[in-house]
Amino acid sequence: MIDGRFPVVVADFPWPYRDKKTGGSHTSGSSQKYSTMDWDAVKEFPIHDILAGNAVLFLWVTTPNKILIADVVNHWGLDYRTTIYWKKLTGGMGHWARGVVEEVWLLTRGKVKALKWHGKNVLQDTADGFPVGWLY
Repeated sequence: MIDGRFPVVVADFPWPYRDKKTGGSHTSGSSQKYSTMDWDAVKEFPIHDILAGNAVLFLWVTTPNKILIADVVNHWGLDYRTTIYWKKLTGGMGHWARGVVEEVWLLTRGKVKALKWHGKNVLQDTADGFPVGWLY
């Protein structure tokens, strides 16, 4: 921690969706499972109170909301650097296609040296549901 703020943060916001009730029973939408934040609340989230002046944010991003999330990132004044993909072994969720990857955007604030990580940006799920590949 630096002055009460963090140089590295992993965030997974409860993103809102237009479809509130999905599936055959109409009970599988995200807002049926947990509380979501509206877009204005996400935009006004005090991210700069958490991130150090020079920091990295790993932000979990949902495919249907990428354009809206990019707007949030711009509002926060963060710089997009790259995407890391988590490839799942099991089927995913979605209306248009079953998403089997999840994205994590690597964002920076201030002056941060490039990680120069030699690992791949695709992490493969394992049988027990945890991604592998971070360490190689």
